[in-house]
Amino acid sequence: MVNGIHGRAARGLLAAIASGALVASLVACATTAPGSTAANSTPDSTTDSTTASTPPTADTSDQVADVFEIPHAAGSVAVSGGAVWVLPHLDQVALRIDPDTGEVTELPLPGVGAEITASDTEVWASVSHPSTFAPIGLVRIDSTTSTVTHVVDGTTTFPHLIGDTVWALASDGVMHGYSRTDATEVATFETGVVGGGAAEAGGYLWPGNPSVGYRFDPADASMLDVTDLGLVSLAEAGGRIWGTPFSEAGGALSSYEPDGTDVRRADLPEGMLVYLDAVPIDDDRFWIVVAERGAAPHSQVAEFDAVTGEIGQVLTFPGKLENGIDSDGDCVWGPILRQPKVVRVCPTG
Repeated sequence: MVNGIHGRAARGLLAAIASGALVASLVACATTAPGSTAANSTPDSTTDSTTASTPPTADTSDQVADVFEIPHAAGSVAVSGGAVWVLPHLDQVALRIDPDTGEVTELPLPGVGAEITASDTEVWASVSHPSTFAPIGLVRIDSTTSTVTHVVDGTTTFPHLIGDTVWALASDGVMHGYSRTDATEVATFETGVVGGGAAEAGGYLWPGNPSVGYRFDPADASMLDVTDLGLVSLAEAGGRIWGTPFSEAGGALSSYEPDGTDVRRADLPEGMLVYLDAVPIDDDRFWIVVAERGAAPHSQVAEFDAVTGEIGQVLTFPGKLENGIDSDGDCVWGPILRQPKVVRVCPTG
């Protein structure tokens, strides 16, 4: 993640990948808006694989879990402005939770919230039609004043903050860039990824589908085809891009250089499966949603060290997690699927 910005792709892309949906190969190209420059590139992606050593036993130290009741079924969360913001996936509101008092404030939205990303002072969210769930645009929330400052009409989803720009992928495959301050459009690029989503890692965007993946560089609009790697990109850590092989049942993580080379594999502890939701801890570690044998499905979040390839603490939540976790730097916040609850779990030891 860049400049301390926390972003994550929620419902659409994750649901498609989790269901095993496959999309035919796409041809990507880049075009520019007025005043922009673009570069098409299709460098070779080397896939020299190595296997990690036998993974250690996960640390399951005691943790403290705080449950915050909210007036709607929970959706994706993001930490911003000293509060936790929640996007219920069935209601046209954003919720602000005061982590000290538990007080919940509702903020009306022009549509049903889907994906969310945030910095320390702003929240960007995609919104959908309340009946059809078709995307209808983006909203910008000033998290310091709890007000909606801008609404951007369109079919863009999966917003991500990189530098001074918020990037979002439209349903027709066009990547749109908007100013983070006044929401004016500053760039558009044709990706060729139609009906897919986009993740962010390492200052790049990764538009794609379960069987098709690209690395999009906002700096020069270049597109690198990383489909052959067979990975869903999730996070940056240890100077590498980390993801999970979509051809497997989620029992491993793999990493590669940002240019698509030097693929390495890290097997997870036996019985642990990774889900498609991650949030950074620092430059070398991230939290990732997992499922362990004997536990409720996707009710745990594991600490992964990209330098050692080891699992650290495993945090347990009281129920299956909805897509879209976040961290306040100390604790992990997770929405409980189909329940009016957001839970904060803090590691100990």
